[in-house]
Amino acid sequence: MTPNACSITPQSDGKNAHTPHFRSGCASPAMSRVLLLLAAIAFLGGCARQADVSKTKHFQNRGITFDYPQNWRITKDEQNESFSLIYVEGPGSVLTILSVFNADMDISLEKYTADFIESMRLGVPLNWFKLTSTSAKPEMTDVRFSIRIGDIDTPITANLSKREMGGLQVICLTQEADEDRHLVQAGFDLIRQSLASSPAAIPGK
Repeated sequence: MTPNACSITPQSDGKNAHTPHFRSGCASPAMSRVLLLLAAIAFLGGCARQADVSKTKHFQNRGITFDYPQNWRITKDEQNESFSLIYVEGPGSVLTILSVFNADMDISLEKYTADFIESMRLGVPLNWFKLTSTSAKPEMTDVRFSIRIGDIDTPITANLSKREMGGLQVICLTQEADEDRHLVQAGFDLIRQSLASSPAAIPGK
């Protein structure tokens, strides 16, 4: 368990971290802020609680719909010029980010994953970030890394998946410390399995 994990405040304004460099497929200041936030909170751990999927909440906006655990909450629902962002957060460091793009944008899971890793390298201070491995499956890429604070390494796994539906491309990124994964995996699965298109406005339209 990471020491004092619950007392660390995420910094997402970019003032205390390097600015990530993004490739043409994902270049966007808003995307930079997303990945900087992930970099800032990646080392949080040990505060997660069991995802309550016995009762669920429902989200419908930005052209998509999905269910999520009762004890999680939507903390951002934001429309940008060409894409939308939805954050779903649980207790502790539990985080899901859904990025919703128009179908005509050049967005690939491979590029998004590469930009995520590069942002982590540049955004996490004091060389705390260490990439362990990446493994690509047909519909999901797993990025395994650790954050070292003092003499303690906290292993973390980020899962990135892409869906195309209803004229949209949706990239779903989930991450949690490995020691707490068993508590929240059902919540991650609920979001991904219930994700569908809805008649709501498409981003940028």
